[in-house]
Amino acid sequence: MANRRLISKGIHQDNKFLKLSIEARYLYDELVLYADDDGFCSQIIMINALNHFTDESYQELENAGFIIVYDGVALIVDWLNNQDLKNHTETQQIELAQKTYIRTDWRYTNNSNDENIAMKLNDFNHKYNRRKKEVDLESLKETRNQMKKAEKALNSSTTEEEKGLLRIKKAEKAFPENEKPSSLERQGIDAPSNEPSEKRIKKAEKAFFSSETAPNINKYNLKESNINKEKQSLPPKFPTVNQIEIEQLIKFINSKFKATFSNSDEELAFFLSNELKKSSVEQIKDNLMAIKDKLEFTPENNNLCLSVIKNEYPNIMRELEENDIDDNFPI
Repeated sequence: MANRRLISKGIHQDNKFLKLSIEARYLYDELVLYADDDGFCSQIIMINALNHFTDESYQELENAGFIIVYDGVALIVDWLNNQDLKNHTETQQIELAQKTYIRTDWRYTNNSNDENIAMKLNDFNHKYNRRKKEVDLESLKETRNQMKKAEKALNSSTTEEEKGLLRIKKAEKAFPENEKPSSLERQGIDAPSNEPSEKRIKKAEKAFFSSETAPNINKYNLKESNINKEKQSLPPKFPTVNQIEIEQLIKFINSKFKATFSNSDEELAFFLSNELKKSSVEQIKDNLMAIKDKLEFTPENNNLCLSVIKNEYPNIMRELEENDIDDNFPI
């Protein structure tokens, strides 16, 4: 799995994303960073242990359509629009990948009834070897929808009476005669009832074939025991960042980028605190100046300024690493 990930500016500057809470936006970046090469992030416990995210942040991202959440696994919906991987390692979330579909806009969905579905994720990985240029999504969508219509027409030939008899037979098979009272009781039906047996069987059938699932308890693995266990395996905490250093850097950004950030700006302070764990104040200033020199325009507002800095910072770091020359190397 790659150590670096791409995040689209289009997403970070999208109005729907900017309306999210600051915590939800941080969480999205963390999920992208720790996702595997197909966009599945199973590191939720570790992320929660490090950052103390709440259920509300996950629900906010899920409701806004940025992620799909399974039990302990988050799927980045816009993964294929963000990432362009040369060396791809297939996900270990095999069962979830089988339930994941690719829409014509290259977004993921787990709704099999979506009319914009072109193919399954597994087909993209195996049949097309993840080559986007070779895939005609619109054509695949039309073919898939035609096949679904044909299948629906074929299934409609079975009469409602035949379907009803088939369901009753399945219910009877599921509840053998000698176990029927206890089985019905397990389904919440009073066994000693005076109701006719046919009516009771229909109740059992309804309970047995119900599409409703039990409520998803602790969907995001936020159990305190899980988090504490994960904390024990984490490396020692980084030293506390001096607030004075953060304020110094915010003042520097305001002067160089003509911005108006306050010292209480949580999003910028969070970003700078993470960088101060890895670099000194002077190194960060040099990197910010490199970003400023590289820009062909001045960001017109604080949101755009922060977005530019966060997106360009990794690029500047990579360029500096690639151009780094050992002072002891003879020239």
